[in-house]
Amino acid sequence: MLSHTIWSVDPGKSSLKAVKLRREKQSIEILAIDKIDYPLSDNGVDFATQSREALSVFRSRNEVREPLIVAHPGADYERDRLTSAHRHRQDLGSSPASR
Repeated sequence: MLSHTIWSVDPGKSSLKAVKLRREKQSIEILAIDKIDYPLSDNGVDFATQSREALSVFRSRNEVREPLIVAHPGADYERDRLTSAHRHRQDLGSSPASR
């Protein structure tokens, strides 16, 4: 059976955004919105850790009984992350092949 109400979650680069949607006949109604900003820090916290912590906050603030649809970061995010990691290794004087 298809659910007519879902949570859609987008773990972005700076925050986790969520919206609760319900389909009614030919329209979609927004029932709730939530946004959890990631803490600004220079201590090297990775995206997965930030997303996991934000999702925990989201679950504590919202009663989630509906299906949860999570957006996956796009190819641009992955390309940027890999390019940044490659530049960081070059700055340290090593190449990806030497690791």
